[in-house]
Amino acid sequence: MHIHRWVFILSLVFFSVMVQADSGLAGVTWHIEAIAEDQPFRQHVDDPIALSNWQVLDQPSHVLTQGFSASAYWLRLSLENLQERPLSAVLMIEVPWLDYIDVYQAGYDESMQRLAAMGDLRPYQRANFAFTFPKVEVVIPAGQSYLYLRVESQEALIVPIALVSPQQHTEVAIYQGVYFGLLYGGLLIISVYNVFLFLIFRNRDNLYYVLFVATFILGSASYNGLLYHFGLHQYPKVATEIHPHLFFLYQYVGLIFISRLLNIKNDYPIVYKLIKGFAGLLVITHIVMIAVNSAYFSQTVSVVTSGFYGLVLFSTCVYIFGKRGLTSVLATYGVFSSLIGTLITTLTVVSVVPYTFATFRSIEFGFVIDAVLLSFALAANKKYMFKVRERMQTYLLQQENLKKIELEALVKERTENLESVNQKLTRLAVTDELTQLLNRSGGNTSLQDSINCYYRYNRIFSIMMIDIDFFKKVNDSYGHQVGDAVLVAVAKIIKDSVRACDVCCRWGGEEFLIVCPESDMAGAKRVASEILTKVRESKMHPVETITLSIGLAEVKPGDDINSVIANADSQLYRAKTEGRNRISSVVESS
Repeated sequence: MHIHRWVFILSLVFFSVMVQADSGLAGVTWHIEAIAEDQPFRQHVDDPIALSNWQVLDQPSHVLTQGFSASAYWLRLSLENLQERPLSAVLMIEVPWLDYIDVYQAGYDESMQRLAAMGDLRPYQRANFAFTFPKVEVVIPAGQSYLYLRVESQEALIVPIALVSPQQHTEVAIYQGVYFGLLYGGLLIISVYNVFLFLIFRNRDNLYYVLFVATFILGSASYNGLLYHFGLHQYPKVATEIHPHLFFLYQYVGLIFISRLLNIKNDYPIVYKLIKGFAGLLVITHIVMIAVNSAYFSQTVSVVTSGFYGLVLFSTCVYIFGKRGLTSVLATYGVFSSLIGTLITTLTVVSVVPYTFATFRSIEFGFVIDAVLLSFALAANKKYMFKVRERMQTYLLQQENLKKIELEALVKERTENLESVNQKLTRLAVTDELTQLLNRSGGNTSLQDSINCYYRYNRIFSIMMIDIDFFKKVNDSYGHQVGDAVLVAVAKIIKDSVRACDVCCRWGGEEFLIVCPESDMAGAKRVASEILTKVRESKMHPVETITLSIGLAEVKPGDDINSVIANADSQLYRAKTEGRNRISSVVESS
């Protein structure tokens, strides 16, 4: 097994690839001589020399580390050009997340010249950056001179400074590109490989591994300023506030992935409940962080939760160490490397560990080792063998059960046919065969539904009771076939005259009932008048003229189905006694 050799080689490559250009500038010595605390959000100071709270550093440095601070800071850089001529140089700040950076140069007469005003929250200018590092070009005069920097950030106030020649500045930008290309390119290659494994074996563990790596890439790209420079520089507030949310997302996915990889839910239910509890605390913490809406609070919370996240995963892996064979062993080593890398970088950011390239980038080195080991853990997992075996067994079972499947399909078809017949029978049970309107049973059901809606939702309705005048004479004079034709013709006129939501039924013999939802008496009367006119003017050979008598009623409080029908029926009777071929309603009778 050559896993350890691969891990060693990969670690060595990542630790050595960033061979930085010599940060010294030939003929110039310089250091941060003093610092002064300042109020935040001050965008301009006329005379930083005059500040009264300058503190001279005991040990001159090239890095300022103040951890998470709500204050701004001034830095006084002492430069000594040992040559007899001015030198061109580039001053770089080797972190990408500072919100405001102001650079001043002091003249021999102590006059101040503002060289640059940069930072995430200022208008973006690509020329102000060496890849992702803020930079400013300076001319260093011969002899002693001073530069003044004012820096401010809602995130960790760590300010590593490099003073290089223009050529060295170009080399640093190239080295940055190579480093990030190897880092993210390697992680992307591993992710694509696991995507293919997922497509072949359909093992969701591979998919969650890809999400795990992808969320880290997003968080790291935000942390390193890549999201800002290649997409979010038009939205600087989003770019500066997105880091904690991305790392919370990384933690959520990481908990899910490790739980699935080690099958914690099924094999270790108590541990799974503890992980779920921690995930719930993460969610609550995330919600509180969003509600507080403080950059300082968000950064502090993300650092604390990252530490607890690493401890929870590492403790889980240690508890299961060796119980699931090589998978749990590799997972434990991977999580441990990520935990150590995160711890070192966090301690560097909060000024506990001195800043160096290795300490600042430890989180990335640790995660690369973690990602490689977890990829090996996936490959070693016996679930792959189980998946292949399950696929073969499924294929054999499909062949053996083919007749059973065909029988089930036949039963399904017969069942669907039976359901179709039942639906037709149900439809026939409430449909009048001659007119194809609802029959009395269907009309009663619709009317009762309208009564229920009236009392529940206060939705009014009206009904019409329609009778064909002298219909018995039609049957006696022309026969029942002509009578049936008259019924069909009248039913069609009624159906064509009402709204789509109105319900028409043949109530019995030559009587029809119409239920008009959401319609008062006036609306129902308009429809009744249209029906009355159309029927009277229609030609129903050999009958010369057909007229109707119509009684209307509107539902009132206290009504039930019987009282509404009785009201309409009494108005129908009134229309007939007053001469037929007319409409009678409750309003007219009152």
